[in-house]
Parts: sequence; structure tokens; C-alpha cells
Amino acid sequence: MLTLPELLSTISDSIWTELDGKFDGAYSTRKPLISSLRRNIQREHLERLIDLTLPSSDSSAASRTISMLASERLRNIVTKIEAAQGAGKDRLDQYTLAHMAQARERIQKALDADYILNPSSGGGNPFSFFMMGNQPPGAAMPVVPMPQQQPQPQQPTQPEP
Repeated sequence: MLTLPELLSTISDSIWTELDGKFDGAYSTRKPLISSLRRNIQREHLERLIDLTLPSSDSSAASRTISMLASERLRNIVTKIEAAQGAGKDRLDQYTLAHMAQARERIQKALDADYILNPSSGGGNPFSFFMMGNQPPGAAMPVVPMPQQQPQPQQPTQPEP
């Protein structure tokens, strides 16, 4: 029986195998390192992991754990992409380079969104306590006085000739 981290790791490693190899071959747009089928599978895998990282209506301990593990998997994939981009920069085909660049960008945006939207992972608006009115039961809402506007002097009107 696999644990959840082992399951996520096994699936990710099998889907992203191209990032683990040496880039000794002759890759071109006719013979890319990552085929269109594999790129599609990798995009779908990213979508599933990104979905797991974003906050949901279920804020249970299990969903927070899954979110944390999915975020870690995404960070691991970014590390592999960056290593592959550096190692095979001059030898990789345009399809693979574009795919890796897009995947890296999507992961970074998802992790940034998770930080902003998911307070359980350390993100969220530090002022949401004040903005949302999350006061303890029975506590009075603070009253902030509004500045008074000074009346504007009226200009005398001239009679029309």
C-alpha cells in the first residue's frame, strides 16, 4: 500500500520522465524530446495538481495536507524543468522548450495564487480580519469617525444683462 506522498511522487515521476534523462539525442520539431501526447498528459497532470493546491470549500485537515503535498510536487516539477532547460538549452526542440516554459510559468502562477488565496498555507490578506468583520461573538464593531467636509463658500451670482 502506498502513502499519499508516495502516490503523488510515483505518478509525477512517471509522467515527467523526459526531464530526468540526458539530452544527447538530436531533437527537432519533427522528432521532439516530448511528444504531443506526452505534453498533453503533462498538461493534464499539472491541471490536477493545481486544482489540488487551490483552496476549496472543504477546509479539513485532509484537504490542507493534500494541498500542501500537491504544492510540493509542483515545486519539484519546476526544479526538474529548470534543470532540463539549463542542461539541454541548445539541443532541445522548440515544442519542448515552449512546453517547459509554459508549464513552469503556470506552476509559478498557481503557487503564487495559492499563497494569496489559501490562508492555511501562509497566504491571504493580513487585513482580512478588519475587512471581513470577523469579530468575536458579542464584540462591537469599531467606529471610525469620518472627516467633516468644510462647506464651500458660494459665489455671488451676477444678474444677466
